Amino acid sequence: MPDDVVDLRAFERLVAEARLTARQDVARTSQLLGKALQLWRGPALSNVASEVIREVELPRLEEARLSATEARIEADLALGKHVELIGDLERLVSSHPFRERLYCQLMLALYRSGRRGEALHAYQRCRDVLVAELGMEPGPELRGLLRAMLDDDASLRLAPAGQEVTVKAIAPIPSQLPRVVADFTGRTGELDRLESFLKSDGGNDGDGDPAHGPVALIAGMPGVGKSTLAIRAAWSARHRYYEGQIFAELRGSTASPADPGEVLAGILVAFGLDRRVLPVDLAERQQLYRSYVAGRRVLVVLDDARNEAQVRPLLCAGPGSATIITSRSMLPALESARRLDLGALSVQESIELLTKIVGADRVAAEPEAAATIVRLTGNLPLAIRIAGASLAARPRWPLARLAARLADDKRRVAELVIGDLSVADAFHPSYLALDHQCQMVFRFLGRLRQRTIGSALVGAFMQLDAAAAESLVDRLAQANLIEVTRYDQDGQIWFTLPVLLRDYARERLAVIDSAPRRLLAAGDRG
Repeated sequence: MPDDVVDLRAFERLVAEARLTARQDVARTSQLLGKALQLWRGPALSNVASEVIREVELPRLEEARLSATEARIEADLALGKHVELIGDLERLVSSHPFRERLYCQLMLALYRSGRRGEALHAYQRCRDVLVAELGMEPGPELRGLLRAMLDDDASLRLAPAGQEVTVKAIAPIPSQLPRVVADFTGRTGELDRLESFLKSDGGNDGDGDPAHGPVALIAGMPGVGKSTLAIRAAWSARHRYYEGQIFAELRGSTASPADPGEVLAGILVAFGLDRRVLPVDLAERQQLYRSYVAGRRVLVVLDDARNEAQVRPLLCAGPGSATIITSRSMLPALESARRLDLGALSVQESIELLTKIVGADRVAAEPEAAATIVRLTGNLPLAIRIAGASLAARPRWPLARLAARLADDKRRVAELVIGDLSVADAFHPSYLALDHQCQMVFRFLGRLRQRTIGSALVGAFMQLDAAAAESLVDRLAQANLIEVTRYDQDGQIWFTLPVLLRDYARERLAVIDSAPRRLLAAGDRG
């Protein structure tokens, strides 16, 4: 077993032991954390060759190291070692200027050393950095410490010798983000937009101050890569949200969507709260969550949201947090969300993704077949991944063989299945979520061969007036099952149906059309 792995396990074991002793034996806590930190002899995972592993694991390990360092300093402050800590703390705040807890500890060490003016100056230094770099004020813990120092609060003084002292238990810092897929491809513009969204202020309370952190919503058709993009964006931004990264699966596209109250319970437990003491009432649980997260640098990813009602209780309060939501719906009634409507990959990105999965040699040997495959999959990431996995599992298959199989539009959707990945399974929940009229229209669209369709044709088929037909088309657009291309001056909506959704709609039409025949056949057999 590599030395890095051995050291990591020893470090985690010592930190866990220190967490258990934090409220009973401060000296023992300091000793254990000191031993744990001595195991760090340079950069983490320096002996690990895989860049992917280092990219994924290094931020988590560095956060664990910093958290243990803060806990050891807090224990040493409780033991009266404030003078000895000042030099280390000055170096730490210089290396980690957004780490407010380190500034709190530096201020307290200076204050207890009789350097009250320097303690107040440390607060101002922290505030200057936060305002200049992040556009935000210090959090409630730092502001509360400043007020206590200005009032010479007795609680800041060191406990007398012989009096029992304790330190705060080492609260866990959740790091729940799933791994980034190794063959992530493209989406440079979308990642830039999400980065911009997450740096924005979010809502305003009327006085110009941010009332909550930014909320980014990624919406798009099934299989377009919403979750993959959200996870990649979250990993890129996680260094700013060092007090926790939460990933919650809302299961909105399934028959059993997650209950917001249970999701809140899971988040609070991840932050170290005891599930047994959580309030039962949703509103009270929501208040506890917002109070706990307020002032903390926390990133929450809410994956596969069903509707606005499921999401609202899960939004963070306070400017230090941020939320990324993925949904098949645009969630139009969700307040203050910055929306990104995610489309299919470009042709170049699609070829690049197929190449990463199948191998450059096979794609270079059959470039025309590769281009045909991505065209017939509609440049949909899920479909390309399935096609690539099918080829990777059959190394002797020519790409042209799969291209020929995909050319049969009556079999195309059925062909795009491998393991637990299925285009039809991805589409089906969105179809089932439609009302009866929208299902009828969706199946009707599968019959049509023209690429661009107008709402007037939908109205003629359903025998509806223009307004009612446009409402139907709009509902399909909100579900991301069609792509609106333009609106006429007379109000008609023009749209397209992506190739695989058209194939799936035709498949559903065949199922419905064959149902009476199956019933008659069953009756004949009876």
